[in-house]
Amino acid sequence: MMLYAPDIAQIFDMEFNKPFAVRHFNNENDLVGFFFFDPDKGLRNASNNDVSKNVLLKLLDGEYYIDKDTKLEAKKEKFKPRVGERYWYIPLPSHTEKSAIFGSTKSFEQSLSSNFFRTREEARKGKKEIIAQYESFQKECVKYIQDKKRLEAFFVD
Repeated sequence: MMLYAPDIAQIFDMEFNKPFAVRHFNNENDLVGFFFFDPDKGLRNASNNDVSKNVLLKLLDGEYYIDKDTKLEAKKEKFKPRVGERYWYIPLPSHTEKSAIFGSTKSFEQSLSSNFFRTREEARKGKKEIIAQYESFQKECVKYIQDKKRLEAFFVD
């Protein structure tokens, strides 16, 4: 039994058994994981219920911080169709939802990506994310081509 757990939870202004995100202090996008305070065992990992003494020490030292805005989402089961079942995807760059029947090599490859949906409504909801990923990829490609041209021009006499 950890006698200090209620005091530490109070210091961080956290409720017992309510999950919260922990991040590295200097890097906002670097998520350490989701944790919660257990009144008997202290800080515990939300994914496997292990006691997390090192994370607690880093929180107290200021290396990590508690991000109260990031919520732990329930793990959504990925859509796994059977052969002959209809699925939806967003063809790029046209961005209009299309459907196909699962059962080809192409449909299998699509099922491994995030551009694979059970219904048209799900495809419409996921469209913004898919388009954002595509545009980000396009920008990286253009930057790579420009850098490659600059590098080639540098070595040409």
